[in-house]
Amino acid sequence: MNNEILEFHGLASPSVTNRVRPIMAYHSSRPVASNYHWQEAADATSSVTVALNHSMASWVIVAFKKLESLGNLRPGWDSHGGLPLKQEARQLIVQTIQKLREINLPVPTVALDPGGMLQMEWKAGGRELDIDVGPGLDVEYVKYDREGKPKEGYVDLDEPAELGELAYWLLHG
Repeated sequence: MNNEILEFHGLASPSVTNRVRPIMAYHSSRPVASNYHWQEAADATSSVTVALNHSMASWVIVAFKKLESLGNLRPGWDSHGGLPLKQEARQLIVQTIQKLREINLPVPTVALDPGGMLQMEWKAGGRELDIDVGPGLDVEYVKYDREGKPKEGYVDLDEPAELGELAYWLLHG
């Protein structure tokens, strides 16, 4: 299978290249994206280019599309003075997605808070995992077990095993 390119432009002029459909393989009525090469320009307003192949989980495309959509929001987007997406928060969520890209997670909710920060939320098996980029640009998590009891902590993006352990917990308890 040839690698296809999915390009996400900077926040100033975002657009998604309409090449997603050809790269999706359908198995059991569920789209599955493939192995992938990651590039991100050093300039935060530049584009993120992702080449897709069979080892990348399908939720990644959905998350990137939502992230790009949130990047289009202007000041006051929530009619209460909400700030637009902060570049630093975007970069940290992109790194988080990159580190989780091959794990077959459910499609997350990706949300912008009024301060311009981001949250990703996954639910599976009665458990919930929230990953937040906070005002201090810390990457925090809150995981809720089946009884709704929270456990909080911080994620070190330089330690890829940490995110993998959180994903494993979400999927298997």
